Amino acid sequence: MTRIIMAHGRILALLTLVAAAAAHGCGEARRSTEVDVDEAGSAHLERAIMQLDRGNLDRAMDDLIVAVEMMPDSAAPPVVLAGLYEAREEIQRAVETYRAALALDPTIAMAHFKIGLICKRMRNDYDTALTRFLRAAALDSTESEYFYQLGDTYHDLERFAEAKVNFEKALELNPTHPYAHYGLGEILESHMERLEPGFSEYEKAVSILPRDPVLRLKIGEAYARHRRHADALRHLKEFLRLAPDSREAPAIADLVTRIERSQQLSR
Repeated sequence: MTRIIMAHGRILALLTLVAAAAAHGCGEARRSTEVDVDEAGSAHLERAIMQLDRGNLDRAMDDLIVAVEMMPDSAAPPVVLAGLYEAREEIQRAVETYRAALALDPTIAMAHFKIGLICKRMRNDYDTALTRFLRAAALDSTESEYFYQLGDTYHDLERFAEAKVNFEKALELNPTHPYAHYGLGEILESHMERLEPGFSEYEKAVSILPRDPVLRLKIGEAYARHRRHADALRHLKEFLRLAPDSREAPAIADLVTRIERSQQLSR
C-alpha cells in the first residue's frame, strides 16, 4: 500500500524531543569538567538540529561529529546523526547508527520506529518492522504514528482485525490523521463489507487532506467498484486535476469516460 509517512518537520520535532531527553536524562552528580564537556556537546547538538531544520546537512554533520566525540555515552547525538543519514539517503548507515543509539539507551521509541520504517519501506521486511513498531508503541503509547504504522503493517500482513484496532488507536490519539482514516475505511469497506462506515472514513480522510492525489485515486476506485458513480467521478476527476501527468492518469481518464457513458445510457 502506498502511504505518505510523517513530514520532515514532524520527524525533526520528535528527534529534538528524544535528543533533549537522552542528553539530560542522567541525574548523577559529576565533576565540573564533565558537566562542561556535556554542555559543550549539547551546544553542538542543538546547533546540528538547527542546521538540519534549515536543510544545511554538511554543517549539521560537522556539529554532530563533535557532539558524538564529546558525549560518547549519550544516545542523543547518534539518534540525530541517524536522521541526518536518512536525509542523505545513506540508509544502511542510518540503521547502524539507530542501533548504536539503542545500544546506549534501548528505550528510545523513535529509534525503534525508524528502524521499523526502513525495514518496511526499503526491504519489505514486515516481520522485523512489526516487532520494532510494537516496541516503539510499548515505549511511547502517546504517539499516533506508531499505531498508524502498526495498522498499516498488519494490513499488509492481512491481519485485518489487528489492523482495525491500531488504526482506531491512532485516531483516538490524533483524530485528524488522514491516512489512519483511510486505512480504517479500507478495512471496513474492503474486508468487513461495512460500506457506509468505510465510505464515511474515506470522506474524513479527504476532508483533512483534500489535495492528496493518492487518496483521491484510491477512494475514487473504491466508489467505482461499488458502482457509486457520482462519488467515483468526483474523486477520480479531482485526481486527474491534481496529477494529470501521473502514470495512472491515462487509465483513470479512460475509466472516467466509461463511467460517464454508462450514466448517459442509464438515463
